Amino acid sequence: MTRRSIIKILITIIIISILCTCVGDTSDVGKITRNRFAISFLESNSLDEIEKLLSKLENFYPDGIQIEKVRENKYRLILGGFTTSFEAGKAAYELFADSIISSYSITYNNKKVYDGFANVLFLGYYFGRPSVYSYNLVTKRKTLEWSRWGKKVFTLNPNENNISAFITTTGGIYKKGSFPLLRDVQIYQLKFNDDQTIELEKLGDGAQLYTYWNKNNLFGVNFTKLDTLNPRKIEQIIYSFDKNGLSKPVEKRRYDLLKDGFPFPAEKIPLFNSPGGRFRLRLVSSNNLIDIYLKDFEERSEQLIISTSNRIKDVRWSNNQNFAFVVTEKIDNKRKAGKPAADELIILNAISKKTTKIFSGYRFENLLVHGKLLFFDERLDNIAQIAVYDYVKDKFITTVTNYGGCGLNNLPL
Repeated sequence: MTRRSIIKILITIIIISILCTCVGDTSDVGKITRNRFAISFLESNSLDEIEKLLSKLENFYPDGIQIEKVRENKYRLILGGFTTSFEAGKAAYELFADSIISSYSITYNNKKVYDGFANVLFLGYYFGRPSVYSYNLVTKRKTLEWSRWGKKVFTLNPNENNISAFITTTGGIYKKGSFPLLRDVQIYQLKFNDDQTIELEKLGDGAQLYTYWNKNNLFGVNFTKLDTLNPRKIEQIIYSFDKNGLSKPVEKRRYDLLKDGFPFPAEKIPLFNSPGGRFRLRLVSSNNLIDIYLKDFEERSEQLIISTSNRIKDVRWSNNQNFAFVVTEKIDNKRKAGKPAADELIILNAISKKTTKIFSGYRFENLLVHGKLLFFDERLDNIAQIAVYDYVKDKFITTVTNYGGCGLNNLPL
């Protein structure tokens, strides 16, 4: 045997050893990703194609990405260790948005599951009936998720991981005297991973309904009913459920309309402090303007960011507290038909201490901070649509529309 032949054999042995180290069978990957969510990036017959993508991904995830042998001469890349499909989907979508990958799927125990991040829930009309849809950030397509004959979805409240949601439905609106009443109100929980719909409560008819997530991370429903014997009296019934749909003790409050008035929903509470506690927005009124100052406790500084003549309606923050989203509302809400709305959505970069974007011309309702994306309702006259904006790149992504209008949590009445 020649020296050249010996060298070729040694090189072949080294290559095989490397591949044996990198490429495991499905059971090997299962040991690492069992009871964990994972991203499946690419299936290919070509190890060269697999290794080319692997070299790109290792720049973002130097540890944890594996080459899995699916079957004979078929391989794929797996990145595991995520606790929810939302977190796995969020990591995958960021790579997709940066054109690092062109496709992916989310798996659990090596089986494809619902992607809680890519699929964003909203309300829209299906044959004139308010129903639940999802918008897929990757395919840019809408999918009807839930609709029932005779059931009009009134509110939609997804949980934080977006794989289940609470909805309330009505059978319509009718009048009793001067009161408009909601007919046959019900509460459901939708579980998208299991494709289940669970009926939680039948509330009957009532004069007012609103829903929310409370400070204890419980889903709350406030339902107001008329007293059938005394028209001056009303009763507000408060239901609450944990994320699994288990009900908590029901509370009841009674009101005298002449003495107490009607119990309207509380206004949204602006979050002036960032979630990590580093920043705080401080408002100062002067000369019919509201000056918005940003205080940075880490740098021990405070700086005027922007001034507005509008009322501050809502403030939300990105999860990393680097961005604040301020919704303002014109103090005089009497608008003439055809006149542009003067409400604003102001995007503040807390790190650079600058205003990066101001949206105007609509009434801005529900906000959803979704990874590096911001979803928000745009409403004006007969327009009800959802805007999607990348606040990190200062890039408008798309507008979600649906025949008859759409919204994140509710539809215009």
